[in-house]
Amino acid sequence: MPLKTNSLNGSFIRCLLLTYYLLCGNTVTTFSAVANVITPFTDITAKLPEKMADFEVNPTNGDLAAVSPVTNKAYVFRLDDLLGIDAMDVAIALYETAVCKTPVSIRYKEYEGEGYYAVACTEQADLVILNADDFSTIATTGIGGLGTSRVVSSQNPLDPFFYYF
Repeated sequence: MPLKTNSLNGSFIRCLLLTYYLLCGNTVTTFSAVANVITPFTDITAKLPEKMADFEVNPTNGDLAAVSPVTNKAYVFRLDDLLGIDAMDVAIALYETAVCKTPVSIRYKEYEGEGYYAVACTEQADLVILNADDFSTIATTGIGGLGTSRVVSSQNPLDPFFYYF
């Protein structure tokens, strides 16, 4: 899909996806690019089950993945489920899984036709790799040191690496 530039109140917004999330603590609001402006979907705001440290949108299906350092879990919320709830209802996670102590970052990566999430933890020097389809743990790898604060990846499906710091 070509990159589109939309104008809103004199500022310019570049958008590749048609759905946007506004994230704050334990709430999420969804927005959509419609008719060249960004308009809210009837003010859809959902409470998440816990405060989240980081979020990632799966670009293939719009699912929202999040990690909570409070519960030491990673969660996936379906876009359709978020759009179908009433304001301030608590969103129900499609998947949730225990990952590691104090997860603070999550990233999506597609490689060889498969989708993966990587979760980085600050109090446990591990990087946890999850299957994006069923959110099962594929691998937990020790990274040494004191843990990490961020995991990133390229959008190139030929690049097999997650990078952490």
